[in-house]
Amino acid sequence: FHNGTLALGAQPQISLQLRGNLSGAFVNALVPEVPVQFTHSLHVSGPYSIRLQGNVWVGMQWELEVTSDRFVFADMSFTDLGTRVVKAIGRLDIADVKAQRGQGHVEGAGAWHFVQRGQPAEGDLRLHLHQLPMQQVLGQDTPDGPYFIEGTVDGPTAVQTGRTGWQLTMD
Repeated sequence: FHNGTLALGAQPQISLQLRGNLSGAFVNALVPEVPVQFTHSLHVSGPYSIRLQGNVWVGMQWELEVTSDRFVFADMSFTDLGTRVVKAIGRLDIADVKAQRGQGHVEGAGAWHFVQRGQPAEGDLRLHLHQLPMQQVLGQDTPDGPYFIEGTVDGPTAVQTGRTGWQLTMD
């Protein structure tokens, strides 16, 4: 933590400069409403501010600029991740996502509303994939060994989540 300030008053706030790795447990603690477990550490660099309101932990609102040289999503590693994440009470916004994978890159944004603790969040992540190499394992335990699908994706993609599950739409 570098150059931290604590402002008390009508809108109490803590502001810090972060540089280093956030462990999965710390990332889980930042978003206690989300049932998903973050297992990989995330390298962060940039400003982090927390607005304190009501119940300090549940009502905590924060904003974090994330720049990371490696990020893992669904067993696929991305590099040069850059995004801004803003958490308000019952809501999480991810803005200006940019990341690289191989010779391709991805851009996007998304937002989620938290219904109740432990319940799936409702929202979506809208991405535009540019020549992004993808590989997805479809089956592990088969007589011939694991099988998968792979290819290069280019175009808009949306991931929507809700109470009944999630949906992936690719153009």
